[in-house]
Amino acid sequence: MESQQEPKVTIPPLIPLEYSNRVMLKTILECGDDQIGLFGKTVVVGGWVKSSKEVKREPVAAALKPPMAAEAFPPSPGRKELSCVEVVQSRIPFFKKIIRVFGVSSDSYPGVREKFEPVTKPPPPPPSKFFLQINDGSSISSLMVVIDSAVVPVSAGHVLPTGTCILAQGVLEKSSSHGKQTIELKVEKILHIGTVEPDTYPLSRKRLPLDSLRDYPHIRPRTTTVASITRIRDTLDFAAHTFFHNHGFLHVQVPIITTIDSEGFSEKFQVTTSKKWGLGSGSDADVRHETVKAEQHIEARDKSKLGTGVKPEVKEDFFGRQSYLSVSGRLHLESYACALGNVYSFGPRFRAEKTGSIKQVAEMWVVEVEIAFSQLEDSMKCAEDCFKFLCKWILDHCPQDMKFVTKRIDKTIVHRLEYMMSISYERISYREAVDILRK
Repeated sequence: MESQQEPKVTIPPLIPLEYSNRVMLKTILECGDDQIGLFGKTVVVGGWVKSSKEVKREPVAAALKPPMAAEAFPPSPGRKELSCVEVVQSRIPFFKKIIRVFGVSSDSYPGVREKFEPVTKPPPPPPSKFFLQINDGSSISSLMVVIDSAVVPVSAGHVLPTGTCILAQGVLEKSSSHGKQTIELKVEKILHIGTVEPDTYPLSRKRLPLDSLRDYPHIRPRTTTVASITRIRDTLDFAAHTFFHNHGFLHVQVPIITTIDSEGFSEKFQVTTSKKWGLGSGSDADVRHETVKAEQHIEARDKSKLGTGVKPEVKEDFFGRQSYLSVSGRLHLESYACALGNVYSFGPRFRAEKTGSIKQVAEMWVVEVEIAFSQLEDSMKCAEDCFKFLCKWILDHCPQDMKFVTKRIDKTIVHRLEYMMSISYERISYREAVDILRK
């Protein structure tokens, strides 16, 4: 009979960050069944406390019995008999109480005082265990960190409050609790603690609406929603660059501040340093060297000058001409495409159109593409391939964040991405699209 070989446990590498000695929690928490291979490894982790609890150890008190007369306890085999001196010493606390009742100072009995002080000194506080759920932003999950105050002397007021920053070194072990996680860190050394004020720290264990955190921009990224969206957006940015680099496109940076009206019909944000545009007066105008102001139909005011294709000069302004935040970089990309072939740009675009829709934003990040020597079918094929590539990339590289988005924001998002990634798209003309919208 062939002997059954035990399955080999693969040990995933725990490589510290290049510019830091700590290990990202994502490499520990998202390695699946391979977590067993991490048991016993010593690592340095850092993060902030999302939740915590303290488990105090009850002191084991010895059951003390009042001394009785020797005849009340006949000697048993193997039991040592107490001498008279030992019996008297055991009765000293009783004698001292009598002395205090009669108002006699214990200073008159220095020998008795020496015997009493070790007995009456309060015992040290019992050691506690602190269980901290910490997160470092690399994963939606948190790592359980266990601190034994008998091994690492820390106080509850320093490590328990939500938001506390902690950097610790310890050993990865099998989780002692029956929770979702199978691994925890037993702390051997605390390297850093960044304390917070619990009364003023805005985050708590309860879910908070994002609008309530508008006044705390430095705290909002610690919320699970903002952190997940940020990781998803980072993944999409990288995926977009990856797709175009894999297909021979060059990335071109186009100006954000420009005098070119790329579309000719969109409202624009004007960039000016002139005080007459409403900067105010006094020190406020002196401190703010530059401002962005939305001007509705500036072209209509200077229609006679703009009709000749010449921009009116603004001598007192920084640029000397009317300048705007870019609506589109397509005109710049067209000139690059004529010289370099296939090019693309990825950056912020601005529109100052005021509408009642919440989907209309003033600032957006847009991917713009120009392909030389191509037909309309080629452009549509490029757009479809890019869209499917992004859908697949986000599902492959952000599974945990997409689960959170499905649970909290949009229950059908994963299904829609899978559907749009697998179907083929029909090609219709612009006129046909308009007719469908009218119907």
